Amino acid sequence: MSASTEQIRFKYAVFNVTAELDDTRLVVRTGVRTSVAPLARLQHLYVFETPERSERELLLSFANPRGRLRRVRVFADRDEAGFDTLVQALLRRRPEIDVRHLTAVEAYARTGTRQLEWLVLPLMMALVLVVLAVLFAPLLIHGFDSGHADVTVAALEAGGPHDTRNVRVTGTLLSDFAVRAQIGADAQLKQTTAWVPLVDATWQPGTPVGAVLEVPASAAVDLKALARAGAWEGIVRDIGWEGLPNRRRAEIAAAGVPLAPVVRLVQMGARPADDRGVALLVMGPLLLIMALVTWRLLRQRRRAPPLARAPLAGRPTEVDD
Repeated sequence: MSASTEQIRFKYAVFNVTAELDDTRLVVRTGVRTSVAPLARLQHLYVFETPERSERELLLSFANPRGRLRRVRVFADRDEAGFDTLVQALLRRRPEIDVRHLTAVEAYARTGTRQLEWLVLPLMMALVLVVLAVLFAPLLIHGFDSGHADVTVAALEAGGPHDTRNVRVTGTLLSDFAVRAQIGADAQLKQTTAWVPLVDATWQPGTPVGAVLEVPASAAVDLKALARAGAWEGIVRDIGWEGLPNRRRAEIAAAGVPLAPVVRLVQMGARPADDRGVALLVMGPLLLIMALVTWRLLRQRRRAPPLARAPLAGRPTEVDD
């Protein structure tokens, strides 16, 4: 960040808004949404607020290289001082773009803008929900998988089973070649996870291995005793970015066991209900908040006076050079 760059922060509902302003452009990040406006091409600056609304809107318009008008809309909670700081910082650089003396109808007409502030927040929250749904898609798929199958290591390496990822796999654990590490919350829980090559009875040393058993909390597990069980239940982790991490592949190979190009990872003890609970615990509250916010904004919009009669809340203030 250069010496002339200003970084301004404020809040809008559940989002943290960060605005970075330098001599060439304004970049505003609201949650996962980023807006950029070139400072030299800004044409209008308008602030919309009414007593009925709990948020304020900064409306900026600028011309793109083809001369077409584009808009950046920045929202903030009513009492956020950082919002006022951003407005004044823009006006120090471009005082001639100030159109706050216009009525709301005039300003919106001049910039080609529709009154959509009641819709912006639900749309932004919906976008966050979509992003979370993508990130949590493997957990959701596992969480709603109600099937179960008994498979051999050979069948697992061949890509089966095809109708479920909840398995009881039979085979042989190469416990002498296990690798251990702490991942996620292991350090806080003083636990260690182990990754153990999983083969069938016909395996010969030097033959590439296509399955690995992940054993959570392995510090409390006797891997040799676990190997004598001959069968282990868990979830096959092969959706999207799941699977055996490259670092563990390298460690197992360094321990003396070559791995096949595709390795099926079975997480021992994993249950669909646990995956489902984690995904819903994160996404459920956001979905509820989005529904409540949308309902509140719709009610607020119905009660608000028509835009043509909405007075401008503030007049232009003097800006220091």
